[in-house]
Amino acid sequence: MLTRLLLASASFLAAWQLCGADVVDQQFVGGEQQVFNVPESVLPTTKYVVVLDASSMNTRLHLYDFAISPSGLPNYKSKKFFRPNDAGLYSYISSWPGPRNVTAGAESLRPLIEHAKKLIPAEVHPETLLVLRASEILHAHPAPWPQRLMQTIHSWLNKTENVPFKLLSDVAQIIERSDHLAYVWAGMNCVLNPEGNRDVAVITMSRFDTQVAFLPQVELSGYQAAPIQLGDKSYPLFRTSLPGTDTTRITSQILKSLVRNRTDEELEQGHMLASGNGVVPVVPNPCFARHNEQYVTLEPDVKVLLKDEDAPANDPVGPYIMSGKGLAEFELCAELVDEHMRRIPLFNETKAAIPPIPETSRVLLTGAFDAILEPALLSPEASLDASELHVTTVRKIADLARLFCLGAAARNSGYTQFLNAYNKLLEERKPSWCLDLTIVHRILVLGYGLDDSREVMFGQKVKGLETTDWTLGVALKAIMDERVEILRE
Repeated sequence: MLTRLLLASASFLAAWQLCGADVVDQQFVGGEQQVFNVPESVLPTTKYVVVLDASSMNTRLHLYDFAISPSGLPNYKSKKFFRPNDAGLYSYISSWPGPRNVTAGAESLRPLIEHAKKLIPAEVHPETLLVLRASEILHAHPAPWPQRLMQTIHSWLNKTENVPFKLLSDVAQIIERSDHLAYVWAGMNCVLNPEGNRDVAVITMSRFDTQVAFLPQVELSGYQAAPIQLGDKSYPLFRTSLPGTDTTRITSQILKSLVRNRTDEELEQGHMLASGNGVVPVVPNPCFARHNEQYVTLEPDVKVLLKDEDAPANDPVGPYIMSGKGLAEFELCAELVDEHMRRIPLFNETKAAIPPIPETSRVLLTGAFDAILEPALLSPEASLDASELHVTTVRKIADLARLFCLGAAARNSGYTQFLNAYNKLLEERKPSWCLDLTIVHRILVLGYGLDDSREVMFGQKVKGLETTDWTLGVALKAIMDERVEILRE
């Protein structure tokens, strides 16, 4: 009964609080201090959650250690990670190189379970939660093999001789890519916003697109909401993706458009350069550093390879020299990027359907954003603590893009931080950083409506967690779902 009352008290906390800020014996509720005088023997000081992340390559173990506050909310403490040298679940339902074997797929989890048992004190095994989430790539296999594999795993995990941990009803499921960011949002808000008073909006860049997840301050009836259910709470999360807004794809399309804009005569008459790869056309490019030239190879458009009816009629391929000599400039490059982004299918419609990210929200950039911003914004002398986030502004990204567009000509700018960052970059990457930073700036401004004064955070890790890791969110959901099941008993 006491456990039930403790769990019920969590409903009086801040509306969207995900985690406890600290393990304390009091909470402020509705302006009044609520004190919970709870015997220590009732509240666990530690709660372990095992998340098995079954990707296409292998299955990895994420062990989370939480402290539980008197209100019943989890407080993230630490994480352990283990990746065995074995095949992923994908291989057990593939017809190559051997026959399908779902039983062997379930049995492949045993080394992970045994490893977790060694890491967790035996006396808390019965209270330790375990969940498995498999990559959606399993859907690539024909029915009924993915379903049969998950059913077999579910049965195997529920045998106490195999698993000594506590399992919830949804112990084994396939996680969809569209849910990854929702769990990243939950995990990052637990770490960066434990009090629940200032949402952390997450914008991430993958090989395919950029995505955003945040709590809007407007009525969602006019928008396509995608709430996330954690225990008995439904968080009114807005999440969507802007297709085609990754730097690789935008860069490829811009380079090809510049080639298309040159006539055959212009490419042939005096615009050739001898190089180690023969004589190739030189293409003026306002997005490559001034006074720099760079050899590029344009690959065939995937729509051309697939013979799609929407494939471009003129698809430049092969070697070219991109030249920013006397031309490169941030403003010109930004116009080119904006023009291209507005032509991306569904970009304008999707952008219009994104509610404003609240001014009170902090913004975290993850994924490929970090690979672009970290080298450009941090000098070699800066402290690069892999467990801390860095903060900049949208305006500063634009300012640095301007300097990178000037390239070597900006060495007289007197901007020491830029010079330090510029000097440490690989020589072959320097010319294209102008375009990369411009794309990032325009995605944030044109795509997600951030103004130049907006602060953004970025970094690979925070408190030992990768900022793209969705498994912490899954662990939090398991704890909150368990709370609901206990209250129903």
